[in-house]
Amino acid sequence: MHSAKLNRHPRCSLKPENRQERHLPLRFSWLDHGFRAPVRNQGTSAWCSIFSSISALEYAYQIQQSGTSPSSSPREFSQKAIGSCAVGGSLTSGMYVEEVLDFVKQRGVSLYEHGPFDFTVTVVN
Repeated sequence: MHSAKLNRHPRCSLKPENRQERHLPLRFSWLDHGFRAPVRNQGTSAWCSIFSSISALEYAYQIQQSGTSPSSSPREFSQKAIGSCAVGGSLTSGMYVEEVLDFVKQRGVSLYEHGPFDFTVTVVN
């Protein structure tokens, strides 16, 4: 078993701090409710923030669209579309998460089926 040193600061605790928080669970995971986002292999690219941001967006979209029960066919978004436009297709250039999210807010994101990730990224102007 991996042992981690936990931060004992009171603000890092999941214990309720007031009456309004007492009804909240100590543990919550959308996975327990059937929500899933695909795991993608970014290989050796520097696009970790693009991949993690897209995964978070897929979860958020799925939860927002489905309510309390997951969709049988959740949307999958394209990491390649963002990387091709935002970092010029360079697999060695990355972005900060805030930049990825700002890019998506300003320009949107393609579906994965229209731009699946591979290691031969085409630059889109």
